[in-house]
Order: sequence, then structure tokens, then C-alpha cells
Amino acid sequence: MLNHTEGSVVNLSWQTKLAVLWLLQIVNYTAYLFISMQESILVLPSDDAQTAVFLATFFFLPCLAIWLTFFGSRRLSRWLNITLGALIALIKLIATISAVSGGITRPDGTLSPALIFNEFWAIPAAAFIVWFAWREGTG
Repeated sequence: MLNHTEGSVVNLSWQTKLAVLWLLQIVNYTAYLFISMQESILVLPSDDAQTAVFLATFFFLPCLAIWLTFFGSRRLSRWLNITLGALIALIKLIATISAVSGGITRPDGTLSPALIFNEFWAIPAAAFIVWFAWREGTG
């Protein structure tokens, strides 16, 4: 997991870097839920069973990616991280555009700066997943 170099400098393995970035995606989605509930702008499917599956999927996929990164084959882990990372980046880009363009608003019709910022910071985090998987998952 950790590769020690000279002195006290520590280089993290590519798996650890990816795991941390996936954990950031989970934190981001949790923050999205809290911000949305606080500002009464929760955007979820209307059916309770459908909502449960939707929420579970968004939390399960990053956990699966973390597990496969450490315990799956290097090739499988690499392509899974690239594919899921690109998908999450695309979803977050669409959500950010929607939030900025007024597609996701508070009940009074105003934009939520907190939600826009939350959606925006997840894009580079997901892009780093793709980058680390592409760059470091090969060796």
C-alpha cells in the first residue's frame, strides 16, 4: 500500500490513490444529499423502491471499484476505474451544467451555490481517477 522512499517521504501506491479518490466521490454524493435536503432541492426518482436502488448504486459502485482496485487483477482494475471514473465525471459535468443553468433550483427558484460547488469539485476528482488508472495502472 505504501512505498517508502528516502527519509520520511512516502509515496502512495496507485491503488491507494484511486481508493482515496473513490472515497471522495462517496463523500461528494453524501454532501449532495445533505445539501439537497437542507435546501429542499433533492432530485431523486419518485418511487421509494426506485430511490433505494438509485442510492445504493451510487454508494455501491465506488466501493466495488475500491475493492477491485486492491483485489482484482491489474488489467480489470485499470479498465474498471477508467470506465467508472469517466462515467462519474460525465454525470458530474452534466449535473454541474444543470445546476448552473437553473435545472436544479431551490423552491424559490434561486440557484444553490453550495450545490454548484459540490457538483463542480467532483469533476476533477473523477478525472484524476481516470488519469491515475491510465497512467499508473499499467506497470
